[in-house]
Amino acid sequence: MLMLFGTLAFVLEVVAWAALTRWGWSLHPLLALAFPVAFMLVWGMFLSPKAPYGLPPLPKAALQVTLFAVAAYGAGQVWGSSFALVFFAVSLTTILTALALGLHKL
Repeated sequence: MLMLFGTLAFVLEVVAWAALTRWGWSLHPLLALAFPVAFMLVWGMFLSPKAPYGLPPLPKAALQVTLFAVAAYGAGQVWGSSFALVFFAVSLTTILTALALGLHKL
């Protein structure tokens, strides 16, 4: 179960990076670098399993939802609202299920 959620979380992160990169590119080429780098920095500092500034489970889940909501918004801007809605629904379901099962180390 842990492996499944870890894999799904990683795939969602990669899709978020791609969405943020594509959305950034549509606005300005420098934002194609800035958006995913900002996502990665926040993720690495606060959300990764070895984060130097780890958060308790509830604030961690709230930050994850916020980051994926921003990525879903960007995905909606470049790939359409249907993709964005499905992406955000899968992200939210994964985050809340992991929180409910106590898998907050993901």
